[in-house]
Amino acid sequence: MGDIYKEETLFYHINFQNTGTDTAFNIVLRDTLDTDLDILTFVPGSGSHSYTYFIDDARELTFTFADILLPDSNVNEPGSHGFVEYAIRPKTSVSNGTLIKNTTGIYFDFNPPVITNTVTNRIGTTTIHGMVYGDLNTNGVQNQNESGKENWIVVLRNSITNNVITSVTTNQSGSYTFANLEKGNYKVELTSQSGYIPTENAQGKTISVTEVIDTTVKFGVYFNNTMFRTFKDAATLSTPKAVKMKIKSGVVTGTPNEATALNSLFSGSIKTAKGATFLGLRQTDPTVMKTHGWIFYKTAADIGKMFTSEHTGSAYPIDSLRADNKKAKSLGKAIKADRKKYNNTFWAQGILLHLNLFASQDGVTPLNFGALEIDTAFTLAGRELNGMSLVNVAKLADTLATNWSENNITGSDALANLQAFANLLKRINNGFYEQMATGNYTIDTANLQTGKKPYAVKLKGVKTASDVGIVRYVPNTKSEQLAFGTGEDGVPSVFTLEQNYPNPFNPTTAIRFEVGGLGLVSLKIYNVLGQEVATLIHSRLMEEGMHEIEFDASSLSSGVYFYRLTSSSETKTFIDVKKMMLMK
Repeated sequence: MGDIYKEETLFYHINFQNTGTDTAFNIVLRDTLDTDLDILTFVPGSGSHSYTYFIDDARELTFTFADILLPDSNVNEPGSHGFVEYAIRPKTSVSNGTLIKNTTGIYFDFNPPVITNTVTNRIGTTTIHGMVYGDLNTNGVQNQNESGKENWIVVLRNSITNNVITSVTTNQSGSYTFANLEKGNYKVELTSQSGYIPTENAQGKTISVTEVIDTTVKFGVYFNNTMFRTFKDAATLSTPKAVKMKIKSGVVTGTPNEATALNSLFSGSIKTAKGATFLGLRQTDPTVMKTHGWIFYKTAADIGKMFTSEHTGSAYPIDSLRADNKKAKSLGKAIKADRKKYNNTFWAQGILLHLNLFASQDGVTPLNFGALEIDTAFTLAGRELNGMSLVNVAKLADTLATNWSENNITGSDALANLQAFANLLKRINNGFYEQMATGNYTIDTANLQTGKKPYAVKLKGVKTASDVGIVRYVPNTKSEQLAFGTGEDGVPSVFTLEQNYPNPFNPTTAIRFEVGGLGLVSLKIYNVLGQEVATLIHSRLMEEGMHEIEFDASSLSSGVYFYRLTSSSETKTFIDVKKMMLMK
């Protein structure tokens, strides 16, 4: 039995064969047409021999093969076969579920009829159904303990025009159904709810319907309560001055402010690294440095001077110093930018993005901020940002800021694109911001007691990615580390692979490498037998600059391992291998 749409044409093919003992002179086929077939749509088709046909008032269709002289199969087996075809459509008034049957009687001369098999077709439509379920382990597959979720809206669209056809709400078991669908191109989507992250079919599912089908589309959702925190472009980063805290008679004295939190960051890894590049790519070639600059800060006080008031100026790369009634001055080398001299929204938001990534990496704000992905369509200098992690967004910003000429960030259209990008970053930097208040920060009393870290404060997360809306949280994804930098004089812009740290290690270690130009990067781990045991990066397009990847060897046994970096740009291919020791 086959399922068809009521507007479909049925094509019938009737075979016959003379298996008797003599030639058949005349053959007649009688087929009583089903009452749900429209006789007016009948179209005769091809036949093996010349024939005539007639439909009487009783709906009997008769094919007559007069003087066919069909030999019997004993004499001429190939010549003993014959066939006839015709097409016809169901009535437009036929109901779904109707069965249309067809049987033919074949008469060889004066012999009793040979009755064919009965062909049955059912009139139907496509049904799309499924379930919205709570994906507890975020693996994108419904497990036995993951039940359906009620009151979720599922939308059916035309996948060509994107117009909404209809929508339904899931029932108590989390199920939904779109019934009686005709041929067409459909897309099934789940309407988002605050705090939930989609897993299975997160982008919806497109279905092209050319025949009657019954298909299932499931949606997994995960409730995300992971909250993040950011600094924003505001004078609170510089004034009032950072409050130093201490413990006196067992009680913490001093109420921390945002400048305190900023100093907490600069007292950690940035201090160890002797500063950090907050926008751009550091250079060492004397000639290149004259026209290629980067923004570098060593202290919280220095970066605070960049945020004495909100930036309102146009967005420009690190190309020149613009001042009223003065000729533009080319910029190069390390720049300790301040608000008085540089009123630039791109600089401000780019610096803040790096600041927020560094703060998350160092634990001053919640971890993994850099793993958030852009969740809106946006193209910057020909690169699509949708789906790009914030760490990689920062690296792209670095590339365009310093290598502005090489990336054609010069004309009005490119600068307008850069301004729109600055506005996008502002939405992110502002989105997770909240003024410091009792209850949204913690004080590290253990470090305070040493008397060496008077700024030991950590900011609590206040908003989820869903709350902000422009970025999305990807469960079980760990942020790539953004390199702090190694000094304001810069490092070579070449391909390098550094020794992992710590080494020996157990079970995690960091691997740092520098990419000298936009290209495809692979980073793989091998054992002493040369067998690949882990792939950290596989042919990923990565921006130039310093990168850091954490390797977790929890599943491996103690021993010597090798890590191999392959990087291919338009001009060169770099391959390097280094040894590391896992000791458990």
